[in-house]
Amino acid sequence: MVTISAENDTNTCGINYMTNIYPNNEKLNLTLLQKISVEYGDSNKWDLSTLTNILIYSTRPITLTPDDIQ
Repeated sequence: MVTISAENDTNTCGINYMTNIYPNNEKLNLTLLQKISVEYGDSNKWDLSTLTNILIYSTRPITLTPDDIQ
């Protein structure tokens, strides 16, 4: 089971996203450069197409935890 948490702009989070989330999402289609920028982890370096692609095609959690509700 994959746990989704807030992006924290580290390469560890980026690598975890690309290893655990990206392969399981058939709709999300990133170019090689977009994959590299996501793995790097700094969302400030993402271009608009990368951010838009992730926001539109990312799966959302089914239930919210108390921390998510805040």
